[in-house]
Amino acid sequence: MDVEPEQVYNFRIVSCHEGEWLRKGMVFFVRFLDEEENEITNRLLHFSSSRTFTNYVYVTTGELDSPSIVNIALKAPKNAVHLVTGLVNWGYLVNSTGRIKLLEESIMRSMNLNESELIIQKNINDAWIYQLSIIMENPNSIVGQIALLVVEYYNKNNAKLRPTRNEHLFWSSNLDCFYRYLPSDGGERTTSIEHTMYPPEGATICECRLIQWNDSGASVMVSGPKELAINWKNSDKKRVLLEARIADYDDPALLTKQAEVATSISDSSQHELRYSSMINSGDLTAARNEALAEYSTNPNQKSIHRLTYLDELIRSLDPDWFPCLESSKSLSGEIQSDKIMHLFKVSYPFESTGGSIRNLNVVTSQKRIGLNPFVVTPLNYPRIFNTHEFELDEEVQGVRHIRLDMGSTESTSLAYVTKMLQLNTQMLAGIVRKECPALIHAASGYKGYELAVMAKALSDHFSIPWIYEVRSFHEHTWTKDQFQAETAAHTKMRMMRENRLMELANNVVTISESMKTAIIERGIEPEKITVIHNAVDIRTFYPRRKKTQLLRRHDLNKKKVLGYISNMSRREGHDLLIKALPSIIEKHPRAMLLLVGDGHTRPELEQLVATMDLGDRVIFTGNVDHALIKDYYSIIDLFIVPRRRDYAADFVTPLKPYEAIAMKIPLLVSDRPALLEIIGEDRGFSFETENIEHLSEIACACLSDSRECRRRSDVAIAWLVQNRTWELNAVAYKILYNSIRKNNGEIYV
Repeated sequence: MDVEPEQVYNFRIVSCHEGEWLRKGMVFFVRFLDEEENEITNRLLHFSSSRTFTNYVYVTTGELDSPSIVNIALKAPKNAVHLVTGLVNWGYLVNSTGRIKLLEESIMRSMNLNESELIIQKNINDAWIYQLSIIMENPNSIVGQIALLVVEYYNKNNAKLRPTRNEHLFWSSNLDCFYRYLPSDGGERTTSIEHTMYPPEGATICECRLIQWNDSGASVMVSGPKELAINWKNSDKKRVLLEARIADYDDPALLTKQAEVATSISDSSQHELRYSSMINSGDLTAARNEALAEYSTNPNQKSIHRLTYLDELIRSLDPDWFPCLESSKSLSGEIQSDKIMHLFKVSYPFESTGGSIRNLNVVTSQKRIGLNPFVVTPLNYPRIFNTHEFELDEEVQGVRHIRLDMGSTESTSLAYVTKMLQLNTQMLAGIVRKECPALIHAASGYKGYELAVMAKALSDHFSIPWIYEVRSFHEHTWTKDQFQAETAAHTKMRMMRENRLMELANNVVTISESMKTAIIERGIEPEKITVIHNAVDIRTFYPRRKKTQLLRRHDLNKKKVLGYISNMSRREGHDLLIKALPSIIEKHPRAMLLLVGDGHTRPELEQLVATMDLGDRVIFTGNVDHALIKDYYSIIDLFIVPRRRDYAADFVTPLKPYEAIAMKIPLLVSDRPALLEIIGEDRGFSFETENIEHLSEIACACLSDSRECRRRSDVAIAWLVQNRTWELNAVAYKILYNSIRKNNGEIYV
């Protein structure tokens, strides 16, 4: 089975044979393997080692009419990706049988204690107090002690730690453990007990065992251990404070926890907590005031940096702030009327995202129709993404790409937005002076506005017109909290910054009609906005036979393949597609799901697949270079875009659906405005956003009606060839550039 490093896994072993009960009837062994399938030799807690087995334990073997049940818990070592488990005979057994069952993670565990003790292991954090909830059934109405709770703690090296006094446990020499009795004082049939756990400092794992006492025949249901409160008795107050802040950010009971924190920490720590809260809520002015108060009482390097960072961030969001250029305004030669300077935040081959592929196709198509585009990427790109081998001046598919690089990411200037933009703009000025472009074309940056800010400063300095290509709305990307993203002051400041830049640009290019409508609603004149859609290279993407090599590799011959090619984030809705799959399989047993791409939600998606027992139905390929992506399209029978409700998803038309249409693959999308714009009335199918039942229903209908799918695919590809190619876009750009220069008193030759 696949495992996650340092996670706890619980197993139940059931065994028996025709002979008598044996204490050492079988051996349960485990082997952990790393990515290269090499065995990891770490010793596990409570496991023994021998020449035959790195980790094993003896399990009792019961009789046929009374099987032995043993619970075993283990923690996967670091770097483990696979786990092999097994049972082998050890004693003299007659017709032995054994079964290993993985116990799924759940809130509640139950066990009859006359069958076996109940064992629970859990990864813990000593910055928290935990609670274990126990419900005991006492069928024989025994008065007094009916069970024992054994609690043990271990550090990261599996060394046993002594519990704190707060937990009120007793030591038993016979059992070699700390325990407490679980009584039924009046012989009640059902008793509820809460046990509060105070992990000792350094504890990383706890083990709770419930053992029958007095032959009571009791059964138990156990919930937890679960986090209860911050453990302020831990001596490492700094780390506990950090844990509290993390918890506050994710926990809806924010005010209650902050009140607890405020009564237990120093003034400087309270500054820290208030600052963190203000940053998370998007109140930059209040955060700056808090940073100033902290600096006034403790002017150390940290408080100086924090105050400077906020001053510079707030300054960068001022709609009237731009980098200042004091250098010469003269160029090294005459303006070259066909030369366009593109400012892109990313570029191929360092990234194969939709943004980088649009960048590449924009400039290569412009090159083919006679323009002379060149690209400049941001300062220290791609070094900031740990890529250190790259040319400072190179051609990518015939188009010149210039990299601005400082040789290191250690400069303090890069830590502050305005200083970085100032330095970047000065370096760009040198390139403008040397290259003499006719126009500067800036696309959306990481924050949205930063490339446009530099383009505006360069335009003013050299009297060269500039375009702002708004490909998405980035104002909300500073937070994952949807409420704060929509309402916070930070968001509003970024919107004002973006609106001002769009007002100042000679023209605003955007990629969908829905985005144009949104920009008009923000106060930009309609005649100043040009829509140049995402498109496709029909010389590369066209209908083709399925790639047999990929079909064999993923065992997809004679299967119905539902596919999505995209980066993996919550917005994209991969989880909805996975959850819809079982219903689709019921009607189409040969259905498979192919997910091409990678991203921060992939581990969650893989866990979801495992939980739903769909491991043999869902294929994760990881990142695939765009040069090879057409082969993966070829094996997809239905391309599904399950995007959620999201500010960007509602307006931004992704690139991948156009590529699917070009390869004549039927298209099914959620009913977001930008996606409906792609499929029109009869170029594809749609389902109600985030409605898993409706998604599975429409997907099944598509798989059942191949004739209608082919008809809509024919309509879609004909429309695409007439309206959505990079060659058509290049002509549109040339017309736009010419119009801007004409309005500026110049015209192309």
